[in-house]
Amino acid sequence: WYQRRVHGKQYETKPKPQVRLALPDTPNEFNMEELILNETTLIGNKGLLPVLEVVRLNTKMKSLSIIGNGIKNTGVEWLVHMALDHPSLTSLDMSDNRITNAAGTVLNYLAQRNPRVVDINITNTRIDEQLRHHIELRLKANRESLGGM
Repeated sequence: WYQRRVHGKQYETKPKPQVRLALPDTPNEFNMEELILNETTLIGNKGLLPVLEVVRLNTKMKSLSIIGNGIKNTGVEWLVHMALDHPSLTSLDMSDNRITNAAGTVLNYLAQRNPRVVDINITNTRIDEQLRHHIELRLKANRESLGGM
């Protein structure tokens, strides 16, 4: 179902076996709370689009981890667009991706606009310390407003 429903012709990408293994086998089963794609997946920006569609459809998703997947700034912009109104997403792990301050700026915007987001891991990226500090302050405020998560 993943190949037909999410990939298909819409994104013009071939589904990676590692991504399919991380998803449920049942069609239209959108009750995942966590999706972890590590560096062995290497989806890149183009492969990120169908993954974001899966996250969008999983309204119970709390955590998305795309560590070392070759994601660039544009991919982070797409992710933030999806995550701004996501009803349950609280944690993102973007570590070990090729993202810079441009991506850091939109992640900071996400932390400001979606108070449910309380954790964004951006270690081993090209986001400078000052911007990391701003993001962390915003995330800390979000955690405090949610009762100290």
